[in-house]
Amino acid sequence: MKKFIRSCAVGCALSLPLTIDAAIVTDTSLEKPVDNVMLSINGDATYPTGRRWRFTGTTLADVRQIGQSFYAVGSFSLGEVVFRVAVGDGGTAAMVGADAPSSAFDLKIYRMASASSLSPIEEVYSDSGVLPDSITKGDYLHFELSETFTFTEGEWYGIVLFFHDTGTNRFINLMNGSSYTNGRGLVYNGGTENGGWADSAADFEMHLVSTSIPEPSNMALAAIGGASLLYLGSLRRRKAHL
Repeated sequence: MKKFIRSCAVGCALSLPLTIDAAIVTDTSLEKPVDNVMLSINGDATYPTGRRWRFTGTTLADVRQIGQSFYAVGSFSLGEVVFRVAVGDGGTAAMVGADAPSSAFDLKIYRMASASSLSPIEEVYSDSGVLPDSITKGDYLHFELSETFTFTEGEWYGIVLFFHDTGTNRFINLMNGSSYTNGRGLVYNGGTENGGWADSAADFEMHLVSTSIPEPSNMALAAIGGASLLYLGSLRRRKAHL
C-alpha cells in the first residue's frame, strides 16, 4: 500500500500532516481487456486448471507466490495488470479457495536479466490491495495500480503476486498462458526468509494495459480535421443543388 502525505488544510488546530493510503483497485470481468493493451499472453486450454497461487499454511510447501516475466518492446506507463482465474476441467476441484476473496496481497514488479531468468535483479515497484469479495473460475482479475509505473524499452521485467498471510483455503488457480518466448512463468515457493524462485513449467495468461491517451494536441488536430470534413461535405451538397 503506497502512502502519500498531504498538508493539513487551513484552520487545522494542529499543523500535522495527514497520511492518505492509496491501494490497488481490484475488480473482475468476464472479458479480457481490449483497449490500450500493450502485451497479451492468452490462455492455453491445454492447462484448464492452471497453477495454484496459495498461502495455505506455514510450511515451505504451503506457500506459492506466482507471476510472469516479459520483454518490454516499447516504453509505456502501466495502469492495470490482468490475470485470469483458471476455467477448470469440468471436475469438482475448486479453482478459488473460500479464504481467497477479500484477501490482502502485494503486487511487485522486478527487473529481470533475460527471458530465461528465474531470480530478479532488483525490485522496482511494489503496491498492495485487497482482492474482490467475489471471485469465480474463469474470471479476469483486474489490478489497477495506485500509481503508474513506466517500463523501459528493451528491458525484461517480472510481475509477481504475493498473498500477505495464511488461510486454510487461501488459494486461486491462475490460468496458464500460451507459449511466450520472451519471458517465463515465475514461482516463488515459501516465505520471504526461507523461500526461493522456481520455474512454473508454463507461462501465465496476463494482459498489461497502458494508461496512454491521445495527446491534447492530437485531439485538437482530430477535431479540426473533423470540422474541415464536415465543412467540405456541406460545400459539395450546396454545389450539387446549384
